[in-house]
Amino acid sequence: MVTGSTPVEMSVSSTLAEISLVGFAIQQTLQILDPFIEMIAKKTIWKKAIMGSGAFVLGLVVVYGCDLDLLRFVGVAHNTFTSIVSAVVFSAGTEGANTVQKYFGYVKEAKAAFQVAVSILPSTLSLRVGNSAQFIAAVTGGNAEVEWSVADSTLGAVTQTGLFTASAEGTCYVFARNKANPAIVGTAIVKISA
Repeated sequence: MVTGSTPVEMSVSSTLAEISLVGFAIQQTLQILDPFIEMIAKKTIWKKAIMGSGAFVLGLVVVYGCDLDLLRFVGVAHNTFTSIVSAVVFSAGTEGANTVQKYFGYVKEAKAAFQVAVSILPSTLSLRVGNSAQFIAAVTGGNAEVEWSVADSTLGAVTQTGLFTASAEGTCYVFARNKANPAIVGTAIVKISA
């Protein structure tokens, strides 16, 4: 006796293959449209809503355009309800594929971002008004170029070589921002006395 797959098993496996392929195709289409959607939706919540709606609409287009009704393998007649269910399954598959792809991409980018660090030496310093001190930016894991600045220019000034000059009493914060990634900042504290 020859054993093989039953028609129901073949139908289920082909339906699962359709879900995977259509979900991947929709995800790739949305990936191409992502820069345009990004321009339209400045806020993350709107972007997710647009992406989710777009995935659902593309799912409906596939359901009606290719006559892919996922509930047909259990003998349910094709109707509006089954079309909506199929479109939701396709768009959910898309979201899942997109989430997994972005997770691994973001993890890779996040690791790269966390490898870059900026620190300032010395990290704390006491100076008298009119005196100067040289700071050094120590950058690890990335571009070594920094841009120097102070939080309050009435208390002191810093040159782009890291030379700080105190001009008034108080506590001044000195910053060294990584030029390649300005979100990465080193900070030093200068206590200035008369």
